[in-house]
Amino acid sequence: NVLQFPNAFSPSSQVQENQRFQPFVREPGAISKYALAVYNRWGQKVFESDRLGEGWDGLFKGSQSPVETYLYHAIYERGSCGDSGKLKGSVSLIR
Repeated sequence: NVLQFPNAFSPSSQVQENQRFQPFVREPGAISKYALAVYNRWGQKVFESDRLGEGWDGLFKGSQSPVETYLYHAIYERGSCGDSGKLKGSVSLIR
């Protein structure tokens, strides 16, 4: 896949790359459209973005989200070839 998502992240990590939930992009210039949504266990959307460089920092409405597993859905389109894809999975928020 052009996008790969981690299965865990920790906003309090000392490693900057682990502080936000966002995809690793193999071909950054190839993505022409992108959308990411993250949901809690009750199906409430806690984060959404259409910018590749913007990741979820574990906050929801200005407060820290609880430690748990969240679901994500991502869609993307590759501009050069018109391919599109959907990814979904889970991510654990660790504090």
